[in-house]
Amino acid sequence: MSYKNFILCLGPRSKYFISGVSLAFDLLISGFKERNIYYEVIDSSGGKNIKKSGAFSIQRGITVVKAVFSTWLKLPKCTIFYATMSTSKLGFFRDFLTVPVAKFMGKKIILHLHGGGFEAFYLDSPEWIKYLIRFNLRKTDKVIVLGELLKRQFFCVGPFIEKKLTVVPNGLTLGVNDPKIQNKSFCKDETVRLIYLSSLMPSKGFMDVIHAIEILKKQFGGGYHLDICGNFVNAITEESGGLESKQDLLTYIKDNNLGNDITYHGQVLGSDKESLLKKAHVFLLPTYYPWEGQPLSIIEAMAYATPIISCKHKGIPEMIDEGINGHFVMPKDPKDIAEKIKAITSSSDKYMNYSEQSRIKYEKDFRREVHLDRLISKILHIK
Repeated sequence: MSYKNFILCLGPRSKYFISGVSLAFDLLISGFKERNIYYEVIDSSGGKNIKKSGAFSIQRGITVVKAVFSTWLKLPKCTIFYATMSTSKLGFFRDFLTVPVAKFMGKKIILHLHGGGFEAFYLDSPEWIKYLIRFNLRKTDKVIVLGELLKRQFFCVGPFIEKKLTVVPNGLTLGVNDPKIQNKSFCKDETVRLIYLSSLMPSKGFMDVIHAIEILKKQFGGGYHLDICGNFVNAITEESGGLESKQDLLTYIKDNNLGNDITYHGQVLGSDKESLLKKAHVFLLPTYYPWEGQPLSIIEAMAYATPIISCKHKGIPEMIDEGINGHFVMPKDPKDIAEKIKAITSSSDKYMNYSEQSRIKYEKDFRREVHLDRLISKILHIK
């Protein structure tokens, strides 16, 4: 067999821990398979769940060591080494122990960052780690980011990086079928269905969404229903306090008489997710999460022709055209969220235009095949 395009892929699979990175990585692997591109995969998650995102543990340390040794063993026969890029110290040392070795063996090297946390990681690191980060990036042939705005996070390492940066926006992942084009309508007298679909962390804004519902209920006495979908996630970026578990959330809903206004579904997948997206009138993700990139849940909502409300944060401004397919809100501002919900649903004709434009945006920039064609082309054609 010819190994002209044999790609060794290092990244997390989604079987044990579903995240934006693992879903995107699985999508890429499916794209290689569909196109008959020869590849091998090393699962950097080690087939284990992650209890605290970004935190060190002995289990994670062992997983990194195994991933490094597996990479060393498989590098000799590959032509291209592709790896999802980490912005944690432990993840960086995985990169540092693989990228220079791949370069020494004459392989083409691609790092793919799915978030927006590199600058903070780099600037907060000691000088000796900064030196190693720059060394590693110099050995890399290409660094893929999700949007033009997300290139900026790398400029802190020096001008050498600019020629290595290339943009491939996210695409619809494998967890949701690509629906037929069907724009949504909204009648003035029907209940406005709102959906929050993401990890339940304070910086993702899920409590701000709940408070927005409380504001709308106080002002209008009802007419709005929020579906909250996602698991509670413990990450090193988050401050303690507030609602930290399913029981905390259910107790809050009960104590504040929100049982008819909010439904908590937990993590939803497959047909359950598709059913909720199909019914939703407005998608809400007022995130200020430090490691945010281009949230896959926004893409899923646009695929279902759903107007978007989010924050002007990280790569999200390239997903929303203000006043066209959605609105931006200020972080930590439930009143602003409530006002934007009212703006989108103020008239049937206006709402239908938002819905149509959301689907158009998806078709143009974020369809699964559009994403895979762009990404695989970047991986195979390295100058």
